[in-house]
This record gives sequence, C-alpha cells and structure tokens, in this order.
Amino acid sequence: METQSTPSYSAYSPVYGLRFMLPKGWTLEENIGFGGIQIFTPDEEIGHHNPENISVLVRPQDNLNDINPTVLGYITNELIKSNYQSFKNYLLLNLQQREVDQLPAREMLFAYKDSNKDVNMGGLQIVFVKRNKLYLVTYSAPDVRYGRFLEMVNNVIENMVIE
Repeated sequence: METQSTPSYSAYSPVYGLRFMLPKGWTLEENIGFGGIQIFTPDEEIGHHNPENISVLVRPQDNLNDINPTVLGYITNELIKSNYQSFKNYLLLNLQQREVDQLPAREMLFAYKDSNKDVNMGGLQIVFVKRNKLYLVTYSAPDVRYGRFLEMVNNVIENMVIE
C-alpha cells in the first residue's frame, strides 16, 4: 500500500486551470466531452482505466457569482437527491463541511450498488464553487478496494489548486 511518503509530481490541466500533486504512477487526462478531468490510480490487475479514479467535473454557472452556505447547502441537497435516483441502494454515510483550495465545500461519503457489475461500491463526493464554476470531485471504488487509495485521494484533493 502506498503512503504519504510516496514520491509525487505536479500535473496541470490548462483547459480547466487545475493543478494537482499526484503520486508517482497516477495519470491525469483531460476530457472535454466529459466536462472535466479524470485522475487514474495505478493498478496492474485491472489496467489503466480502472474503477479507482478521481473525476473532477467543471460546470459554468452564471448564477453562482457569490457562493454562500445556503446556496452550497442547496446544491449539495440536490446532488444527494440525484444520487438517490441514480444509484441502486444509495446510502449517504456522512455529510460534512470541508475546504478545497481555501474554498468552502461539502463532502459526502456514501455507498451504493453498481447495478452493471452487481458490486458494492464506496464513494466520496465534494462540491464547491469558484468564479461562476461548479466543481464536483468524485472518487468511487468497489468497497473491498475503496480504502486502498482513500488517503492518497484525500491528499490529492487537499493539494488541488484552482487557478
């Protein structure tokens, strides 16, 4: 298992103005059609595009110039409602405040059933706003593997810089 002392490198997405410190072996891919970036963890067993990845969706929002706790709470509640509708057996485990790049954010820990593979999954979602853009960071993995990269995922998110 990798630890915080794992060597890292700087990765940058010029399209979305996002900078990350990624552990060695992790890769960043911009996906314009997807509307964000994906960061892939290394996994020799599954291959490059494995279920353990971080996605960062970036959505322009003209009406979100000044974010406040009430608006962020509303966005979070709408996201939770959407997750209940989208994921089989969705269960919200924890909801808490967090900061990303010194911005107020909401963090959701959850579990659900991947209906395509009939696998129990663990997930982490963080939502925040900066300069009229809504950011949604998601990490999910089969529950038997979820904890494998969780500490490193949190380190990647904590060190994320939005330009």
